[in-house]
Amino acid sequence: MESAIGSRGWKVAALAAVLAVALLVAAALSPASAQAAQGLEAGAAGESAATAAQEASYALLTADGFLERCDSKGNAAGEAWHAESDREAIYALADVETVFIAADVKEVNRFALRYQTGAGAVNVANNYTSLYQFSALPSLRRVAFAGESSAVTVRPYAFQACKNLESIAMPASMRRIGTFAFYGCNNLSKVKLGQNLEVIEGGAFYDCISLERIAIPASVDSVQGSAFHGCYQLAKVSCANPAPPTLGPGAFDGASSKLKISVPKSAYSMYCSQWSSYADKIADPRSKQSLELEVLDSFSVDRSKLTWSTWSIPSKAIFKLTGAKGSVTYSKVSPSSSQMSESEKGAIALHPGLQV
Repeated sequence: MESAIGSRGWKVAALAAVLAVALLVAAALSPASAQAAQGLEAGAAGESAATAAQEASYALLTADGFLERCDSKGNAAGEAWHAESDREAIYALADVETVFIAADVKEVNRFALRYQTGAGAVNVANNYTSLYQFSALPSLRRVAFAGESSAVTVRPYAFQACKNLESIAMPASMRRIGTFAFYGCNNLSKVKLGQNLEVIEGGAFYDCISLERIAIPASVDSVQGSAFHGCYQLAKVSCANPAPPTLGPGAFDGASSKLKISVPKSAYSMYCSQWSSYADKIADPRSKQSLELEVLDSFSVDRSKLTWSTWSIPSKAIFKLTGAKGSVTYSKVSPSSSQMSESEKGAIALHPGLQV
């Protein structure tokens, strides 16, 4: 009896297993299940795309004034992205850290948005009625000019209040930086001006409080009023133009108390005269602490040049010391020492225009 029951139970269990497998196969082949699987795959793809969008941090300003997503090398996707409104589109760019300026952009200005709505129409920011400043990108840290840039102007207020912007390198094509172009860029610390720049307009770098140094190329002929006003960490300014650029009032007001302005040696007097408000900040290139020492004749070394920090000279030598306003030939004849004594330093210090 028990054997019969056991046999019947085994058969029932086997039949149940077969039915379960059949049901699973049927379910897998059913249209509803296929659609569900497709839905899961689509959802996963959508989630992956969303994650990629969140990780993307690059955008490109095109020649027609639109800002669109691009890759890390500045190559645009070539199509609008999906959004339902300007507000949603600008929010989608909140993660952008680097903006590339396309090579054919002539003027860096405010930008419009190009995106695709659910209806499939491409929105162009209400035909340019909605224009955004770059400050609308809260994560923006870097601006780069792509390829052989033809940009000639950064328009007024273009990057005003981009508080996280850290660096920008201007291309050689750049000629003018507009009024308040970088006003209030609190974290802007690295600025490279283009070698053909001509004009820095008023307030261009107003209150760029992280800027510590700036090199003004020889091509610049005008630095307008308040151009670097309020840059209270600005301690080093170099100006390469041998003809002092016109300087507007208050150009460097509010800079660091340690501000030093370096100018060409031949133009020192002109800079002091024409930049009189900052004459006490202009470093005299003729009075270096390290004076040039040229060995004219020696019993133990060949002709060479030494500096004040290494006064070591041969025990017997004739040398020329060149300083701020002239030079003096001095014969060192103390055979017991290879170093200049204090009295010998004093003797040279008495020479007009020389300091040791």
